[in-house]
Amino acid sequence: MKISAIFALTLSVTAACSSSTDNTQTSPPPCPSCADGANGGASSSAGASAGTSSSVAGQTSFGGGGATSAAGSSSSVAGQASGGGAGAIAVAGAGGSAAGAGGAATGGATANGGSGGSVPVGDLPNLIPAGYTGKAFGGTPQQIPGKIEVEKYDTGGQGVAFNATAGAAFSKCGFMRTDAVALQCTGQAGPQDQDFATCANYPPGSVYIGYIGSGNYYKYTVDVLEAGTYVISGHEGVSGVTNVTFAFTDTEKTGNILLPSTNGKCTSEAYHVWGAQDNLGQITLTPGHYVMTLTVVNASLNMDWFAFTKQ
Repeated sequence: MKISAIFALTLSVTAACSSSTDNTQTSPPPCPSCADGANGGASSSAGASAGTSSSVAGQTSFGGGGATSAAGSSSSVAGQASGGGAGAIAVAGAGGSAAGAGGAATGGATANGGSGGSVPVGDLPNLIPAGYTGKAFGGTPQQIPGKIEVEKYDTGGQGVAFNATAGAAFSKCGFMRTDAVALQCTGQAGPQDQDFATCANYPPGSVYIGYIGSGNYYKYTVDVLEAGTYVISGHEGVSGVTNVTFAFTDTEKTGNILLPSTNGKCTSEAYHVWGAQDNLGQITLTPGHYVMTLTVVNASLNMDWFAFTKQ
């Protein structure tokens, strides 16, 4: 009887020690297949936490190789994303989800206007006005950031794609249009084309619009790929006071932009003295498919191209 009692007491003590050890043991780390952050493609889950701790809402998490934060009680603002490669930052806010590289957004930009890299053309929101029947010349919209060649206004004709003096079919300098306005290219018979910076003869072959009247407009289907503020530059021959505007929507537009004159420096008439004009104005844009309207408010120019460069 004494031996049985001692044996029973020993089993009871052993069980108690085993139970005490289990209660103080830390939880095992999550399985490797549950953690995608190191592979650069993970995104945070709203309200989820890793292990026994969670990040504080509003905390900034620094991910290596595209890793993203684990959001605690709340996660990033819906639609926001952090992209890029190593060192991408995901910001945890209230509601929604934050994605790292390879997550919900490409290169850190979002189609609704987050700043960062380019949005794929197929993901751009369609902001072309309902009922607009013009089409991009050649079938492919020109892109921003980038250069807008003014001779590539939309098809659709007078009153739709442009309001200007219609010309005959144009086929010069490797460019052809059947619905041409007053197109010409440098190096043709007539006044000598010159470069404003040097007054040297300008190379032949650049197609431009001439014989422009005040109030003329030209429309261009364009794809804006990146959100941000853009600096506008141009390449024109300007004889007198000339103002232009650019409008993408009723709210995304410029005021009057004055184009500097190219008169009085070289020997040719100013319409044919081509100046590269930097920092003409600025406009803030969000990604999307647009119809950009270029309006010549006061006209005394030939125009070649305008460019939109992201700051």
